[in-house]
Amino acid sequence: FMGETGITPEIGPGKLPGKYAFGAYVHGEDNEQYGGNKSGYYWQADQMIWREDGDQGLRMFSLFVFAPSYNNDFSFYMHGGLSYEGLIPKRPKDQLLAGVALGNYGAAMAEDGVQPTQTVLMEVGYRIRLSGWAFAQPFAQYISRPDGFTDVGNAAILGVSLGADF
Repeated sequence: FMGETGITPEIGPGKLPGKYAFGAYVHGEDNEQYGGNKSGYYWQADQMIWREDGDQGLRMFSLFVFAPSYNNDFSFYMHGGLSYEGLIPKRPKDQLLAGVALGNYGAAMAEDGVQPTQTVLMEVGYRIRLSGWAFAQPFAQYISRPDGFTDVGNAAILGVSLGADF
């Protein structure tokens, strides 16, 4: 089950679009070992902060999730960043993206009585619009403490995502 409520205001003299939402979820699974269903609450804020032309411009995005530590992988999770659409004049639908994510592990993730701490991910990418419905996105990521412990080394990743919009 998931429920959400929010608003989509247009802010400022340029009527910059945004989305602000609050929601909650319950994920039913056989999780009696940790006290039943997983659940949590979240707050999302997405806002265009500068418009160049039409949909082109700079946007910020963020998400904050709070969940009980005893039965969730993450008791706190957040991500946020910036995206800029139309940076290159001849590529008006391409997007430059930069973001960071942080997750604090919940008590349910403890191993042999040792509680993992947190993991942090930083990412930059460039989404190349191949057509009206397809894109390719080269990206670079750096992940600190991928499993929340110090026994697994940090990771640097280069990759490419391919996608289609329906």
